[in-house]
Amino acid sequence: MARFVGTSMQKLLTSTLNAIPPKAEDTCFEDTDPPFSPPEPNPEESERDHCVDRIDDELTVVCRDDDDVCYHGSHAIALLSQQIGQRDLLPISRRQAARLRARLQLARDALLPFFADGDQRHVTAGLISAEKFVTWWALSKDQRRVQPSYVSREHRLRVRWLQNALHNLSIIDELDESAGTRRDRLVATIKINSGAGK
Repeated sequence: MARFVGTSMQKLLTSTLNAIPPKAEDTCFEDTDPPFSPPEPNPEESERDHCVDRIDDELTVVCRDDDDVCYHGSHAIALLSQQIGQRDLLPISRRQAARLRARLQLARDALLPFFADGDQRHVTAGLISAEKFVTWWALSKDQRRVQPSYVSREHRLRVRWLQNALHNLSIIDELDESAGTRRDRLVATIKINSGAGK
């Protein structure tokens, strides 16, 4: 009888131990999930974002009031005009539009000193029209159909005037720089020749 009880107890303990689940660290899980790969970027969205960043970068230089303000201002307005001239343009986000409008507003104070009093109002008008373009760019394609005034001929002409005026000032800067370099070379040559004659 005692032997029977001992055998039964041993079986009971063995079955109980076998029923205990293994520890988590003792369990090996096979990774059957496929490796995660981020979605492929949309080429149109990437190109749009790159263009927004380029315009923002050019206007940032203008707002810093560094050298070549007119050069970078001309490039920023030219890039914006190129985008607005495209059909079925992909809309930008509200955040991108707000950022570009803020840059254009700050650029006004940096650009006005380069223009005569009579032309400053045209600069302001051109920048306001550029802001209209940015607002239009952020609209959906359906919304754009009911807001044609944002890209009216008048706004386009104002922006074109601003772009051309900034480009002309940039050319004048290049001509002045070239003339200064030529003058410095001439002075250096004169000094060398006068020194050789002594």
